[in-house]
Amino acid sequence: MSFDLYDKQAFLSAVTLAEKPVAFLVGSPLSWDADGGVPGVTDIYSLIRERVKTRNTKLVDRFDQATKGKTGAEQYQTALRWLQGNISQFEVNEVIKEAIRRARNENAPRDFEADGEWADWYLPQGTKQLAELVCRESETYPGPILTTNFDPLLSLAIKSVGGSARKRIIDGDGSLGREAESELGISEVVHLHGYWRGSDTLHTPAQLTSGRPKLKASLQKLLRQKTLVVVAYAGWDDVFTLALVDLLHDDEAQLDVIWCFYESDPAIAQARYGHLIEKLQPAIARGVFRAYGGVDCQTIFGEILAEQAALSAAPEAFSSAEPLVSPLPGWLCLDADSLRAMAPLNKAEALRYFDGAVPTWRHALSDLVPRREAVASILKRREDLADDSPSMQLIRAAGGEGKTTVLLQAAVDAAVNEGVRILWRPSSRLTFSPEQLENLDLSYQWLIVADDAENLVKQIGEAASSLYHAYRANVDFLLAARDADWKASGGDRFPWDQWLQYQPDEVLRGITEGDAGLIVEAWDKAGGLRELAKETNASLRPAVFLKAVNDAAASDDYRRGGGSFFGGLLAVRFGEAGLRAHVREFLAQLRGITIVNSERTLADALLYVAACHGVGISGLDENVLADLLGVPRDWVGSRVIRPLGEEAAAVSGGGRVFTRHSQVAVAVLLEAEAALDVDLAEVWTRLVRQTVKTSAELNVHHETHAKVIHAGPRLQNGLPQQLPEERRKAIAITAAKASIIAIPDRLSCIVDLAQTYRKADKVPEAIKLLREQLITSQRKVDYAENIRGYWYEWSVCEGKGCKERNDALANAWLGGISLSDRLNPAQIADERIKLSCAGLGVAFSVVASAIEGCPYARALQAVIDIGRRVPLDSRSAGYFASHETAADKLGTPRPKDLDEAMAWLTAGVNAAGGAIVDSELAKLATPGKLSFSTLRSKLGGRAR
Repeated sequence: MSFDLYDKQAFLSAVTLAEKPVAFLVGSPLSWDADGGVPGVTDIYSLIRERVKTRNTKLVDRFDQATKGKTGAEQYQTALRWLQGNISQFEVNEVIKEAIRRARNENAPRDFEADGEWADWYLPQGTKQLAELVCRESETYPGPILTTNFDPLLSLAIKSVGGSARKRIIDGDGSLGREAESELGISEVVHLHGYWRGSDTLHTPAQLTSGRPKLKASLQKLLRQKTLVVVAYAGWDDVFTLALVDLLHDDEAQLDVIWCFYESDPAIAQARYGHLIEKLQPAIARGVFRAYGGVDCQTIFGEILAEQAALSAAPEAFSSAEPLVSPLPGWLCLDADSLRAMAPLNKAEALRYFDGAVPTWRHALSDLVPRREAVASILKRREDLADDSPSMQLIRAAGGEGKTTVLLQAAVDAAVNEGVRILWRPSSRLTFSPEQLENLDLSYQWLIVADDAENLVKQIGEAASSLYHAYRANVDFLLAARDADWKASGGDRFPWDQWLQYQPDEVLRGITEGDAGLIVEAWDKAGGLRELAKETNASLRPAVFLKAVNDAAASDDYRRGGGSFFGGLLAVRFGEAGLRAHVREFLAQLRGITIVNSERTLADALLYVAACHGVGISGLDENVLADLLGVPRDWVGSRVIRPLGEEAAAVSGGGRVFTRHSQVAVAVLLEAEAALDVDLAEVWTRLVRQTVKTSAELNVHHETHAKVIHAGPRLQNGLPQQLPEERRKAIAITAAKASIIAIPDRLSCIVDLAQTYRKADKVPEAIKLLREQLITSQRKVDYAENIRGYWYEWSVCEGKGCKERNDALANAWLGGISLSDRLNPAQIADERIKLSCAGLGVAFSVVASAIEGCPYARALQAVIDIGRRVPLDSRSAGYFASHETAADKLGTPRPKDLDEAMAWLTAGVNAAGGAIVDSELAKLATPGKLSFSTLRSKLGGRAR
């Protein structure tokens, strides 16, 4: 067998320079076992023997005979198997509980709830260092930590260093759950063989090797695109090892395994672990499994911490002084001195910021970046704060309004003027616990500063309540969030005033006249006036900028998520032609920047983001973007989003990625097709397929998922109008077809393609599709939710605009079926009633006459009456007003009540079915037999 055993120094290099996020598997039975130095933890074998003797002394001889000659893991498994078979699994669990309890400190309380307090346990050195590693270096080492141990020491150690842990206990064939179940900023500890309390513990070969297919599949998903560091684990034939072997044979898994052995002699390691090495020969040959010797599990994580610290020492932002040690793992701690130590911003960097680069602390410190009036307002409110309770200030705005700059500048001024210590969240993955904030040093006033704060709402609420009840006033919150995201996360529903000095929200939209003057002056100093320099009267330039911002606030771009501040900036500094030239330039630059360990470039990344933002979709889900680019999901922020931000191309928020402005997105799409020979139809095909694929593993953000998958019908009008109409039609149809291929069991995707065909003036294709797919519609998983919409779309297509009588009859017949009992048990939503009645109104208007008792004229009045019994938007209300005008001109009476309206609708639809000339459509239901009792029941006693 081929087998290389690298030394410890090679291991340290490999793990600190890992090309994928690092997870851990920690083995070694029971609290790193007695050799790890845990006081009071006796040999498991002796504990079992004592318990057997206590239960029945006559059994001791049989126990000794069964375990005679066994040593190590074999003795351990044999003893537990004997205990399980001769007494019970309960006795096995009780032995484990007793052994675990002996890992508590001598003076710890005997009685405690759950796992008790971490201070009451002996935490081995290696356990504490691993906890510190996953908490303080969470981006590189996000975990999870998988363990075959039963004890709580890993979770307790994480809490001891200020982190938060979540345990997953697996003791049967259960899955680990979807990745979306993981909580933000929580270190996950997965107990593969059970837990010491509230769970069976697995020990025997029969237990460990029994097939657990759900768990195996979950492990494979959990370890996708990871570097797995295996420490103190012998590679038994349990479900984990079996899953690992399969995964290493799967090219798509992109898993690297770093396996640590205590032995430093390859011959000894091969003799002891030959069974494992043999199974992994293909992975060894491919270089995705590497073995390292001479690794001590009690010291190695401390050594990794030291290596990582050396790699990240002296960040470029600091010219002198080192950053403070943060009491919140992963957060950055700053004070006035560390801020002043940062290297000053130069004019070139300021100019890139004015073009849209993401602001940093150096921008917030610099005189080259003007302070807007909002900063002074925030600081004035801080001056008026009482000193008896914590406070909270929220900055809310749409994207592109400059909220991050205001946030950082206000924090800098608070540190310099007030002497507060800042705790800054550099990644939206990080969070905190109430206990962590309660325990902050009382010697300082702490300012918790977080952008994208919408994903911290729950944690802030819990901490605010906790601080209030603990009478802790030395913590303030300074937050920023997209306005819509803050509301969607429930931020407006928390009773902040009960716990905090809640300051009025600083809502940014547009700029003041004073701000405009300061900003234009700063552009001029940095050499960034661009197109605005054409206004030769310098005193008028601020007014030109202010008008551009106000125009942007009233534009469609603003409603599609384009900030008015940045929109005005683009207008006056670039103009449309200048913006396209600017985009063309930085696209060429981004094409030359390959993403770390990916075949894709930053230009590819920006194109996917722009494809969504440029058609009005509120961002692209970060996980989908990572999968499109082949980047580990945990590192998409550092390897893609952050570099794009530095290049003034994109930003993130709420788990989604955006271009700097919707106008930038449009320019990217136009230049991609015109100058880069990019096929946007192919881009959309990949977007749709990957969104479906990623959502099979985790919950893709709702703003991305449905809007990407069902983009087809909206793309023709959503794509930049500068693209030729036929090109937009082709892209839309391709995207809709991609959805059907990606989700063939969804009726909604069939409806999407039909609607896309219709909007692209390909009505015959739409009709052909809908007629062919009817026979399979009942087998679709979303039949009940979408079958009525299917028939409605069919009615519109067959109606062909209702320009001819026969087309109008077909529309009325199929539209009537969409509301009828023929489609039971599908429920009827208000939205369906509104749309179908509005469509039926168009059809009945064409075939209705002034002849007394005309069934179509009465049906026209009926759908007006019925449609107005559900909530209407302004567009639908306009349709019904138009239908009412047509009905009144015919002199048709209005129904006296809902029952009469239902009778008239029934008669009109059945009459259309009897008069229809297309025999194939006529056979879809028996004319004269359609009924609408489900619709009548839905409307109940609703008034018009």
